[in-house]
Parts: sequence; structure tokens; C-alpha cells
Amino acid sequence: MSFSNFSKTVMLSALLEATKRLSDGKHKVVPAHNGVILNPATYLGAAPLYIQLHIYGHNPPVITNSEPIQWTANSINWPTITEVFIVNDSTGQEILMTGVLSSPYAMPIGNTFIASANSWEASIV
Repeated sequence: MSFSNFSKTVMLSALLEATKRLSDGKHKVVPAHNGVILNPATYLGAAPLYIQLHIYGHNPPVITNSEPIQWTANSINWPTITEVFIVNDSTGQEILMTGVLSSPYAMPIGNTFIASANSWEASIV
């Protein structure tokens, strides 16, 4: 089954509306390595972030970050960050979408991962 780009836009809009944090409309994002969310209890600094997301484009439409995403490896070497997950705020760590990084990012102690605004994408394929 394939969906039109219009249908994808409607689905992405509904997803963002249903999963935003009610207090400010932001979404929860977390760093991950090969499909596994980094545990902030083990990897200090890997706590979830709340950022504004928006939909742009139409061929196909994608979700991108309206604000920078930034994590710093504070205490020990982290696994390489290979993707950023959008997770459902109301249910904890339920993964809604994955944005795979075009270049995995190594995270030795003191390194900071930064995805500047509008530089990261997640889409329905």
C-alpha cells in the first residue's frame, strides 16, 4: 500500500498534534545507538530534550527540528549516536519516528552532539 504525499502530510500533522507536550507543544527527542535509546542513568547528559518540530516539504513531507538538538557526554564515553528518536511524551519511551543520521557521531567524554535547527529529518517512506 502506498500513500500520497498529501496523505503523508495529514498523517504527520496528526502524529505531531497527538504526541506533543500539552504545556508548550514541544516533542520529546532522545539519542540512540543502533536502535537502542541511550540510558541517561548510564550516560549522563543523555536526558530527553523537548524541542519544537514542524513539517515541511511535500515530495515527500518530512518532520524537522525547529530548534537545535544538543547532548554532551559528561562522564563516560557514549556509544556513537546513529539516530535521534521522537518518542511519545505521554507514555515514556514509545518510539514514534526515527531520524537516522547521515554520519554517525562519536561521543567520547566531553564531545557534544549538535543538530542545528532544520538539519535533521524524519519521514514516512
